[in-house]
Amino acid sequence: MNKILDQKLVGAETRYLVRYVKHRNQPAKQDEWLPEAQLREGRRMLVEYRKQLKIDKGEAYEVEYIYDKRIANGTVEYHVKWKGYRKHKDDWEPATNLKGSEDAINEFNAKGASQQKSKKRKKNPSSDSE
Repeated sequence: MNKILDQKLVGAETRYLVRYVKHRNQPAKQDEWLPEAQLREGRRMLVEYRKQLKIDKGEAYEVEYIYDKRIANGTVEYHVKWKGYRKHKDDWEPATNLKGSEDAINEFNAKGASQQKSKKRKKNPSSDSE
């Protein structure tokens, strides 16, 4: 599979129009409609398709909160809980993708700084007992 192009409802089942990659020495496979259960390796593509669908409709994902931060390949990324989505939809997003979520980033960074201070206090007990 290469890309999900569209979706439609057939009865109570959502089907996705899938475009396939042409492999060496094989004829091009025609696009086909598949139920979600048959999207084997396409789970990541499905998430990307749904994100793109929201962007195309002028909607945006809303950050509920941020609960972790890392640097991957020199890029600051935040682990994001999306509002209205279950925890298994959480993902790492580069800070550049989180425009409009500065409050959530600032809140996380403030909490992180205060947690670091409290960890330092615990590691370095005061020398009052001497």
